[in-house]
Amino acid sequence: MDQVEHRTLLAAQERLSAAEAVLLNSLDIRERSHQEQFKNAVNEPRFKAVSQLNDADTIRAYLRDTLEEFGAEWRLCCTLL
Repeated sequence: MDQVEHRTLLAAQERLSAAEAVLLNSLDIRERSHQEQFKNAVNEPRFKAVSQLNDADTIRAYLRDTLEEFGAEWRLCCTLL
């Protein structure tokens, strides 16, 4: 490998490393955001009302609806990881 090829390869590796760092940082920020969002979910009036009903079918429906709301975004996150 000559000098030019070697420098080109090193530059490409540096760019790839920088892009990876940006991606990982973005995923970390998104993860923290989701954690905050779901940590607060138990304080939502809708969740409290459904959980107090003590009815499995209603709770399942609520959880299914909630997961559908966030499904596409979670699938994207899981795919990237």
